[in-house]
Amino acid sequence: QAMLAQVLTFSPPVPLAAATDLLGACLPCRIGTMTAHAAVPAVTLRAQRVRPSRLAPVILLAVAAVIALLASATAFAKVAKIKEGVDNTNMFKKSKMRVVLLKDHPKLGDKGDVVRVRKGYFRNYLLPSGVAGRQDNEVLKRLRMEEAAKDAAVAAAQREAIEAKTKIEGLGKLTFEKKVREGSNKIYGSLSATNFAEALIVKSGIPIRLASIELPKIAELGDFSATIDLGSDISAYVEFEVVPEGGKKDGEEGEGEEES
Repeated sequence: QAMLAQVLTFSPPVPLAAATDLLGACLPCRIGTMTAHAAVPAVTLRAQRVRPSRLAPVILLAVAAVIALLASATAFAKVAKIKEGVDNTNMFKKSKMRVVLLKDHPKLGDKGDVVRVRKGYFRNYLLPSGVAGRQDNEVLKRLRMEEAAKDAAVAAAQREAIEAKTKIEGLGKLTFEKKVREGSNKIYGSLSATNFAEALIVKSGIPIRLASIELPKIAELGDFSATIDLGSDISAYVEFEVVPEGGKKDGEEGEGEEES
């Protein structure tokens, strides 16, 4: 009974082995009592009045106490595990820091973005390679100034492209004279992008890259058009014609001779 009282009054969770030992210590007492009663002669047993056992409620209480202690220990273990997981999560979050990207990164983001990275990754790679810096007012101010300068340069380039487009398209329809094969509209050679660019630069005074000219293959007389990429998503469209070499002048002279 003293051992059971110890079990019932022990408030902290008791390990499973200790609870089992206490229960085992109580059960032999009950078994010994039952064995002693069994040794009494049959006559005596019949003469005695059968009384309810006084230890039965105690044993039931002991079993209930052991079950409660086991449940308490299990719950305590689950709470401890959850708390450990929360602590690990908080530790993982604390190991990260906020940085500003100084260059575009394929995984972290674009230049100027504020991201969270591990401190070791920042110290060992991002900072030495110049990919990211600590988030502070100086870095953010410098990035804003660089972004403003970039926007200004883009706007200036767009204005120049629009001015070039207006000037080139203002030239109107261009004319190119080429020597024609006898009896056909086929020209000797072809009108190349180089010939087209040279004539356009002379007439407009605007430098033009050969790679920016989209010109169809021209091997005969006729009317054509070309596209010139001026940058900043702006293009100029030019119409031109290919005529026989000296053809118009010969026609004008013929008309003059007929009048005379």
